[in-house]
Amino acid sequence: MNFRLLFLVLAFMTVSAAAQADRPVKGDILGEVVYYTTQKKNESLYSVAQKFSLSVVELQAANPEVKNPWQVKTGTKLTIPTMHILPGITRDGIVINLSQSRLYYFKGGNVVLSFPVAQGKKGWETPVAATQVYAKRKDPIWTPTPRIRAENPDLPEFWPAGPDNPLGKYAISLGLNGIMIHGTNAPSSVGKRVSHGCMRMYADDVETLFNAVKVGTPVLLMKKPYEFGWHRETMYLQLEPRLKKLKAEDVKMKPDLDLYAAIQKEAGAGAIIDWNAVEEAVLKADGIPVPVAKLPEEMVMGPAKPSMDELPRRASLFYIFQQASNP
Repeated sequence: MNFRLLFLVLAFMTVSAAAQADRPVKGDILGEVVYYTTQKKNESLYSVAQKFSLSVVELQAANPEVKNPWQVKTGTKLTIPTMHILPGITRDGIVINLSQSRLYYFKGGNVVLSFPVAQGKKGWETPVAATQVYAKRKDPIWTPTPRIRAENPDLPEFWPAGPDNPLGKYAISLGLNGIMIHGTNAPSSVGKRVSHGCMRMYADDVETLFNAVKVGTPVLLMKKPYEFGWHRETMYLQLEPRLKKLKAEDVKMKPDLDLYAAIQKEAGAGAIIDWNAVEEAVLKADGIPVPVAKLPEEMVMGPAKPSMDELPRRASLFYIFQQASNP
């Protein structure tokens, strides 16, 4: 196989919105950070986010200098955070990290779909649970629950299918007290904590997911504020995107000891950890994966090849891949 050609093809794919949803994966890293310059008068972060299958929260966290998400000056260069670390807990079926408001669907082999989702607001939090796809409905009718109608008595007993339906055109039932993955008539809500527990998606994204999944597909909903991933000998850290940034003195005086311990454990003995990079990632809170640790050269390139026990768990997967790709 011509690996140089494959690399060029994948690099080209990452700059398109469609490729953000469906592209091959090697190891733990999906995609890469790209850049986009606004071209239309009064272009918004909401329209750019939808173009790249991102939530506006992800885009705002990566571009804090943009103060008004509804109106971005023409010619503004935006960081497009289309790089993610795949969930380490499992890579089977649908995995939704509620901390990141992001859904992953592993199709099998080395292909994954990835989309932003809205989730439940305070008092209606989307549950952490293991379930499966129980049903799929096209042009669904929405029947508000008694609790939802108590909150808003003006709602009808049922809402017919159509462009104004809050469920959009597609709904995927999970069997969790009526909680679904579905479209929305309010695309600006994607990525936010605003729903009654369901996970809303952009129209194009939910259509792609609806056509890809089958009834019985496993679904895992979890909350994990950080993920680790390896690319060759380098370990990356991805934190959940936050609009409210921490102060430098708070990070120094009150470090996240659980995070630091998890980094040390994942990196393993012998790895060189860049704690300054970790601190900067915590301060930025932009949701973009950053390199924070590296295996020393002798562990990867030395004449005496290390045993699998000497390498961190995921690093060994890249070691095996390198041997297979570079005979």
